[in-house]
Amino acid sequence: MEKYKLFSKLVLRALLYRKVPTIVSLLVIVLGTSIIGGLVNLYYDINEKMSKEFRAYGANILIYPSKQTSKIEMDKVNQITDKIPKSKIVGISQCSIQLFK
Repeated sequence: MEKYKLFSKLVLRALLYRKVPTIVSLLVIVLGTSIIGGLVNLYYDINEKMSKEFRAYGANILIYPSKQTSKIEMDKVNQITDKIPKSKIVGISQCSIQLFK
């Protein structure tokens, strides 16, 4: 019990007589703790957040027919997608769009 009295007395005196250095050191501790907490949160959640944002952005590769033709055959699309490693493909979608001139 005597240890805690001495400790509390020292802390109280530091707060009363050395206000500015005590406040600065407390602010530094709070700031450092909040920065570390933010970085830990970012570290454990970054993959999920980035995946969500990339999926919301849309397709990474779009394949269009040339100007001479109005459509592209699925065989040609398969040839192009076969060149991409399967581990990098999340999904393939086919969509027909009528372009107006």
